[in-house]
Parts: sequence; structure tokens; C-alpha cells
Amino acid sequence: MKTKVRIWTNVFIFFLLIFSVNSIQDSNPSNNILNLSVTVIQTKNITMVYRPVDDISLNDFTQTRLNYENFTLKTFPVQDNGLIVNATFSKISVPDNSILTDRQLGDLLDDLQTKADLAGSQYIIGIVRADWIQDRLNKSATGLMSHDYRGVSLAEAGQIKTSTHELSHHKPFILCEEYSDTGWEKLDNKTGFQCPNGDDPDIAGRQLKTACSQNVGENDGCRTNTFAKLYQFDEINDTTTLYNFMGGADNPNVDGFRSWISNETYDVLLGELSGTKKRGLLSIIIRWYHFENGTSEFKNAYVTENLFESTQSEFLVTDGNYTIRTLNDTNVTQNITYDVFFEILYEGGVLEPTSVVAKSVILPYSDNVNNPQSEIGGILELGGIA
Repeated sequence: MKTKVRIWTNVFIFFLLIFSVNSIQDSNPSNNILNLSVTVIQTKNITMVYRPVDDISLNDFTQTRLNYENFTLKTFPVQDNGLIVNATFSKISVPDNSILTDRQLGDLLDDLQTKADLAGSQYIIGIVRADWIQDRLNKSATGLMSHDYRGVSLAEAGQIKTSTHELSHHKPFILCEEYSDTGWEKLDNKTGFQCPNGDDPDIAGRQLKTACSQNVGENDGCRTNTFAKLYQFDEINDTTTLYNFMGGADNPNVDGFRSWISNETYDVLLGELSGTKKRGLLSIIIRWYHFENGTSEFKNAYVTENLFESTQSEFLVTDGNYTIRTLNDTNVTQNITYDVFFEILYEGGVLEPTSVVAKSVILPYSDNVNNPQSEIGGILELGGIA
């Protein structure tokens, strides 16, 4: 007896959850066929480093890192394996005093940035114990970032969405706070920035939607929802009101966890992550300090081949007040402008001034442009080796 066997290759299986209020209409129900057009978009991977900072326990670090990783994977438009994580249990130390100075905080953020660069990662999250930001920085927040550091954030243990929130402030996403009108407008008005989320198209000028900042409780943010079966972070039903993760703090231990992602924010992330990244350019990274009094201090420079060649264009703010030049003998080979903000952004939309920031820039490497020579006012010049 012969048996016919049918083999399929490259099969895509789609599961559709159909509810009466969201039903799909079939133009010909008698044929038991439903035709759907599906567009498959390839998205870039996100490379992330998680590092424990100061006195956090390794158990708290491990659990928090898993929570942060899971929330980012569930909300960001990346493949199941599209969040490439490099986690190490080696702690980053900070000075053993009560409140960190601006320079000490700058040293910590720069240390994190250096470790991300050497690991070939775009972003790094330093995880600290609960209440660390209040105890060591005297600020009421569960996370922070600065646009002066390309991909660095701090996030406290015991949270779920904080690292995703801080990550989304960074380029190329530059999502803004939905916690308050004031916090949103401060970011929207910064040089080189325009908030891609939360703007009310029905009001002349740029303004955060009223509904986004007037929700009940701490977790303000633009409203959204999802199917209960897709939500793993708390008990909800299909009509539960959720809030975009760009809102304020959402403590999972108080009144239930209700953070998710809005359609608007998802579209922004998808637009930035669509396509593929190229690798392979050998790059030189130059690091230095900028002080608010106008002086600069060179720190170090090193070569890496791990970073993406598109990193520079994604993270650099152009048309700024500072310039970095690379010189080949006497010729200027590159002339790049950037800006310095001297600000730390705490979760909740609070921008606090700082007197010093550690800056870095990524440049294509060549044998005759690899020796930092001098700093002249707002210009850092790199001279070639004869």
C-alpha cells in the first residue's frame, strides 16, 4: 500500500484571538476560507549589558535583570532572540560616602559606558538596590539617564518597566516622559529633540495629550490595553486600562502593575528598529570630561571592532556648540559638531543640572588618526601620527 506524505517547509503559523467586539468579517463565510495579508518586517537586534552597582545583592540583581529583560522583550518590536544580553555578576563600585558628587556620578556613568563599548553593546543598565537613588543621589526616583551618555541608564531593583523606560529615552528612540506636561515639554524643547510620542494633534502647537498626564495614581502615561492572555505581569481582563511605559513609576508591589505599550510608542520603536545593522568597521572611541565652567579634561581613547558602524549617526547630536576634529597631518578629515546638556533625567520627568559630564565619540579608525593631541576650548582635536 502506498502512502502519500505532504511536507511543508518555511511554514508560518499565526494564531488569531477573535472576540465579538473585535471580530474579523469574512466576505464569503460559506467557503470556510479567510484570506489575510501579513507583512513581515525584519527588525534590528538590541544589544544590552546589565551590571550590578554598589551594594545590591546578587539575588536582587538576578531577579531584577530577568524582570527588565522580560518586559523589554514583551513590549519592544524585536524577535524572540532579538534582545542580546550580556550580564555579569561583577559589581561596579562607587565611593563609600553618603551622597555622590556630580563628578562621582559622572565617573559611574562613564564607567558603565566604557564597559558597554568594550562589550560591543549599544546600551547598558546599571542595576542598583531599591531606594539607592534616594540614599546616594538624594532624588526620589527609581531610574535615571542622561542624553550626554550614549546608552547608559541606572534602574533600581524591585521594578519591572524602569529599564525599558530609561532605554527608550536614548537615541535613536528619544521617547519623552508622559508623566506630566512639564516633563514632556522640557524634553520636546531641547536642542535636536522633538518628542515622537504623546503630542496632541488636535491642539495648535506641541503639547502632551491631556489624558496622558491626568490618570489616577503614580503611573501616569497614555492609556492603552491588550488581551489578558498576552499580559504576564498581573491579573487583568480584556477591558483593563493599562498605561504606556513612558509614564511615571509603576511599583509592582502597590495597587497592581498596569504598564504596557501604546500603539503610538510601538510604531515609533518599530520605525527605528526596522531593517538590519551592519557590523565590521574598526572604530576609535575617545572619552573626555566636559565641565560646566567651560574646561575639558581628556580621559582615554581606545580602538574597538565590536560596535555597529551606524552607532555614530544614531547617537550623535548634530549642530551643537562643540566640535571634534580629526586631523591627518595638516588636513581636517572630519569635523563633527555635538552638544552637551549638563543634565540628569530622573524617572518622572525631573531634569536636574550637573556640573560635569563624561563625553565620548565614535570615529572610523585608521592608522594615521589615533593619537589624541590637544583640547582647545570647545574643540577636541585629534592629530595624526607622522
